Amino acid sequence: MQQFKKIKINIKVTVEPIYVDETCKVCTVCNTLKSIDCFGPNKRNKDNKQPQCKECRRESAIELYKIKILDPLWAEKDKERKKGKKLSTEKHNEYSNNKRKKHPLKYKARAIVCYLIRSGQLQKMPCEICNHKEAEAHHDDYNFPYNIRWLCKDHHMKHHRKYNRERII
Repeated sequence: MQQFKKIKINIKVTVEPIYVDETCKVCTVCNTLKSIDCFGPNKRNKDNKQPQCKECRRESAIELYKIKILDPLWAEKDKERKKGKKLSTEKHNEYSNNKRKKHPLKYKARAIVCYLIRSGQLQKMPCEICNHKEAEAHHDDYNFPYNIRWLCKDHHMKHHRKYNRERII
């Protein structure tokens, strides 16, 4: 069995970054004063910027990757993760294809609406019930793909729940 060396990473982290003014900030790793543009976005911080500069974050990510790639367990897990992603996309594609074969009129009607919107021949309208700006196209009958009602997400779901209940009863 192979023996691996343990590598220590020295990263200095202070709790609060030092601000000189609104355009400059001190990196918590290299402790150098840099422009605010040298820091990546982070919504959790007050200034919406990372405490470490982009260069220091890149270097620490490279070091961490080098350590992980030497670990045979991590490499094996990484292969499994990639294999799982491939399987899940294949299953998803198979599911979509089966659904498309089962309901061809539905997919044809949706494709027509998408084409008309992309080509500019059809404009998205607000919900016909509440005038919400973001509305979805609804087909009452897929045999008539050009007959569309515009409903917001909530009213669209309510309509389908009501329609499904009536069908069951």
